[in-house]
Formats: sequence, C-alpha cells, structure tokens
Amino acid sequence: VDTIPVFTGCYAACASFVNQKIKLEGIRTDLNTVHNITPNSDEIYSTFQAAYRTINNVNYFIAHINTNETANGGSHYYAEARGLRAFIYYNLAMLWGDVPLVTEPIISIEDAQKPHPQSKQSEVYNYVYHEICEVLNNLPEVDGDANSKLHFNKDAGRMLKAELEMTLGNSTT
Repeated sequence: VDTIPVFTGCYAACASFVNQKIKLEGIRTDLNTVHNITPNSDEIYSTFQAAYRTINNVNYFIAHINTNETANGGSHYYAEARGLRAFIYYNLAMLWGDVPLVTEPIISIEDAQKPHPQSKQSEVYNYVYHEICEVLNNLPEVDGDANSKLHFNKDAGRMLKAELEMTLGNSTT
C-alpha cells in the first residue's frame, strides 16, 4: 500500500469532521436553533460519521504502514496518524461521553454493520492520553513552512496533552 495517499485521506476525513463539529457547535450554542438538535438530527449523524470515517482511515493507515517506517520509535507519519486518532477520540468523548473505541480498520460491510460496544468516557480519555504521550516525541516540529502548520505536529500534541491533563484533573504534571 502506498501510504502517502492513504495518509492524505486521513487529513481530508479529519477536516470533514472538524467542519461538521463546528457546524454542530454553532447550532448547539445558538438559542434560536439548539432545540433543533435531536438524536436523529442530520448534524449529529454527519458529525459522528465524519469522526468514525477519520478513525477508520487512520486505523487502515496504521495497519498497512511499512513496518520499517515504524521501527526505532516510529515515523512522523505513524505518530501523526495516532495523534489525529487521539484528537478525534478526545472530541468524541467531549461531545458524547461514552463512545465506541475502534482501533482496527473496518473493511467489510459485515464488520461495519456489527455493533461496537461503547467504552466509558474515562476509558476513552485514558486511551487518548496514553496515545498522545507515546507519540509526542515523534511528532514533527513546526517550522517556517506553512504546510507544517497543517499537520498534527508537536504543538498540536502538546495542546491535546494539556487539555487531557486538565480534563483528567492531573494538576501535578
């Protein structure tokens, strides 16, 4: 598998999730439209689907990345992919609390139709915290190149870790 197109797909899916989340948050915080949100709302469905589309793309990428690229601490692509997945799971847990924690790619229709058990919000946060701590040192630095700011880099990883520290109540680290 050529990992670069798959990796690019992870970012495209993540951008879709972020756009859907912004739209949902705009509706949720507007007193004139908040009552329009129900469990069956298109905004809920679209945001949830975009999140799990991103997660599945990342899971596929991680499952198919060349093992030589992940040797000796992992490549920055591998670290970025795991950082993206952590970012999505953090946001899902913030939005909905308990959510399915899927770490393997879903390839078949049969697998996609199987219900996935929900993990407790605290389990999701702990998973995200472990993921970001494990990949933080392998994330790329932000440099003067404008494109480096568009990647899940060390700054993004540190921000996510700081948010998790506050969420988990870790005031000593």
